[in-house]
Amino acid sequence: MRKWLVAFYNSLWNPEWLKQHKNSGSAARRYFLLLIALFTIILAIPFVIMAAAFARQGPAALRNNLPDFTAALQGGKLSVTGLPQPYRAEKSFDGANFTLVVDTISSTTPNNWLSAGPNSSGIRVTASGIELVDNSTGQNETRSWQGAKDSSFSKIQLLSLVDRMVSQ
Repeated sequence: MRKWLVAFYNSLWNPEWLKQHKNSGSAARRYFLLLIALFTIILAIPFVIMAAAFARQGPAALRNNLPDFTAALQGGKLSVTGLPQPYRAEKSFDGANFTLVVDTISSTTPNNWLSAGPNSSGIRVTASGIELVDNSTGQNETRSWQGAKDSSFSKIQLLSLVDRMVSQ
């Protein structure tokens, strides 16, 4: 194992060592894969920290800050009652900003609904769908309610689901 780590270190910083091993393609691939694995682990650390912070603080924040509501999904359209709209909640978890916007009444929500910054993420729920944004990774996903099964749920059911997810 020590020999492999020394070879990996030399492959990064020692040009003479690279010249001696330039015909060893399989070793180069192994070192490249090790480098990718190392970067993946390093880049995953902030996500794990944020997820742990949410697991500790998220359910209590929802329980204390979210008003009682009932949501009904019928015919591909979501309606929410008991929640002043547009509803906006912002929370910081260890330097990362999270924004939740629920607006099932108006047909348009401003494009700047998400807090600015590279460590911000959020969820926007509208009558026609849901949008998930993570500025730290540049990912943006939008899903439509079309084709979803008609159903309804309340704050109590949402908290129960979150508690089950966090406890696993």
